[in-house]
Amino acid sequence: MNTTSSLNYAPNASSAHRSNLLEVHRLKQDEMSEASRVLSEAFEGYPVANYMFEGFLEQGPERFRVMFEYLINSRIVRDWPVFGCRLGGELVGVAVVSEPGEEWSTPELDAQWERATKAMGEQAMDRFLEYAGACDAGLPDWPHHYLGILGVKPEYQGIGCGSSLVEAVKSDAMLHEQSYGVCLNTETTINLPFYRRHGFKTIDSRDVGSIHTWGMAWKW
Repeated sequence: MNTTSSLNYAPNASSAHRSNLLEVHRLKQDEMSEASRVLSEAFEGYPVANYMFEGFLEQGPERFRVMFEYLINSRIVRDWPVFGCRLGGELVGVAVVSEPGEEWSTPELDAQWERATKAMGEQAMDRFLEYAGACDAGLPDWPHHYLGILGVKPEYQGIGCGSSLVEAVKSDAMLHEQSYGVCLNTETTINLPFYRRHGFKTIDSRDVGSIHTWGMAWKW
């Protein structure tokens, strides 16, 4: 269950000033709804979303928002990091991360998963799980953090929010005694140079239905 939002950075004087005002912190459960709305906006029109909701794109953002709530909450409950980037108090970017270790669940999470799958619909869930399986197949065998979701509101892309979130994830991985780096998947070529600037290398490349995904890794 992994995807990465499209990020296009073209800094200018104004964006450089705004980047100095960005604050990154770990999100809490009471920020889950706010974070899911940010990701729903960030991923509208993204290749994975278009593939999942083909034929009913107008319903995609709201359906995906319910799944984002589950994905965020499942990390927070497990005490895995969900980072938020705020500008002037407004949440403008979110990074959802999995740490090495067992992915245990709870009855509450199981119930939330059932609600999310029902909201998504059968076609979207089948394609979502197909995509997730392809991403998992390309992962390395060494323990790592997985940056499953990175999304920035479209109007705030280009001011350094994505970079701040990526560096927060890398720092968290370096402090984890079992992790050797960070892995992720992206589905747009415009993201590849962005992640390469942060030290990531392409380790996998494959088609999933009508989309193509690149697996990338950063290892110290």
